[in-house]
Amino acid sequence: MKVTAKIDAKNLEGKLAELRGRLDDCTPGMIRVGDVIVKHARAAFSNPAERPEAWPPLAESTIAARKRKGVKDTSPLVEKGTLSRSPRVVAADKSSVTVGSDRKTDDEKTPVHSIAAIHQFGTKNGRIPARPFFPIEGNGFTAKVATEITETFGKWLLGAK
Repeated sequence: MKVTAKIDAKNLEGKLAELRGRLDDCTPGMIRVGDVIVKHARAAFSNPAERPEAWPPLAESTIAARKRKGVKDTSPLVEKGTLSRSPRVVAADKSSVTVGSDRKTDDEKTPVHSIAAIHQFGTKNGRIPARPFFPIEGNGFTAKVATEITETFGKWLLGAK
C-alpha cells in the first residue's frame, strides 16, 4: 500500500505572501502580546499564583495606619485598587511592545517615581519590599507568560482574529 501527499504550491504562495505582509508590520501582534502581559500583571493583585514571587505581608505600622483610615483589607497593594488597574500597553510598533503603569508619586516631599517600579523592585533602603506583579523573572518573562506570548503571537501571525 502507498499513500501519496501532494502540495499545491500555488495555494502556498498566497499564504506565504500573507505571512510576509504580516511580518512587515507586526504592530497588531505586538499589541496582543502586550495584552497578555497586562492580563497577567493585573491578575497578580488578586491571584498569588500569578506573581513571580510571594509578596511579604504588610508591616504592622501599615496595617495600623490602614485601620485608622477605616480600611479593613490588609492585603498588600490593594487598598484602593488604583495600582492594580494601572498596567497597560503604553506603546507598540512593528517589532516591540512596551507595557507599563502611569501611576506616580508627586507630593512635595517625594520625587516623581513610578509607583509600579517601587513595588515591583522595592526600595534600595528596604523600607518598601519588592512585591512584583509584572510577570518578569531574571531577564525574561515567567515561563507561563512566555509560552502564552509565543502562542498568542503565533496565532496572530497565522491570521487568527
